[in-house]
Amino acid sequence: MFEEAGLDTMMRIAGGGIVVWLLIRGRMKRRQKTQALKIQNMKFNGTAQVKPEVFTGTKSLGANADTLKWQVELNDLGREIKGELDSKMLAVASLMRRSDQASNRLGELIKLAEDVRPHADSTYAKVRQLAAAGWKAEKIGRILGMPASDVALLLEPTDGPVTN
Repeated sequence: MFEEAGLDTMMRIAGGGIVVWLLIRGRMKRRQKTQALKIQNMKFNGTAQVKPEVFTGTKSLGANADTLKWQVELNDLGREIKGELDSKMLAVASLMRRSDQASNRLGELIKLAEDVRPHADSTYAKVRQLAAAGWKAEKIGRILGMPASDVALLLEPTDGPVTN
């Protein structure tokens, strides 16, 4: 009657149809069960409606008007505080930039000051020169016309690299 290949194809199509029918039937039964459960659950909840409420802004939140006003004021206050914090953070950042610039400038000035050498005709250089020659502070003070205490102060060792 049927060819061998035709029978094989017909059996595959029939088997596929049965599988599809079983899947669709199972899906339909599961839907019916979940809908039955939803309706049953709604029967126990006296305030439930079959159709869900549509969102209508803040009215659908279920809170009273005072609570909603408080929430709006709180949000406004939060925005104000955030704005103040942002402006203060900008001011702090500006101050940090200025302090970094001042610190860099101070470092440059310290390097310049370390490289400064006294002029050969300065009193400091003369005192150092005479002290290096072995003269005492009192004699140096008499020659240069300064008190011996000032000469002693100029002869004290310094922290910097000032030498003659």
